Amino acid sequence: MALDKLVLYSLNVGLVTTAIAVLFLITWLVVSHELILWTAFYYPAGEIYVNSILVSLHTRDSLREQMNNRQASRFETLELATFTGR
Repeated sequence: MALDKLVLYSLNVGLVTTAIAVLFLITWLVVSHELILWTAFYYPAGEIYVNSILVSLHTRDSLREQMNNRQASRFETLELATFTGR
C-alpha cells in the first residue's frame, strides 16, 4: 500500500516538472530567441523543482506514520491470535 502511494507521488511530482521542462524546451526551440517567450517557462521551473522536492520530503513523514500504524496493528492481531491459541 505504501509503495503504491510512493509511486503515485513520484509520478505526480515528476509529471509536473517534466511538463514544465518540455514546455520550456519546445518554446526555446520553436520560437525565435529574440522574442524571449521561453523565459515564461524557464524562470518558474526553478520554483517548481524546489516545490517538488519539498513535497517529496513532506510526504515522507505521513507515509512513515501510515506504515508504522499498519505494522503496529498487524503485530497486535498476531499477538492476539497467538495468545488465544488460534
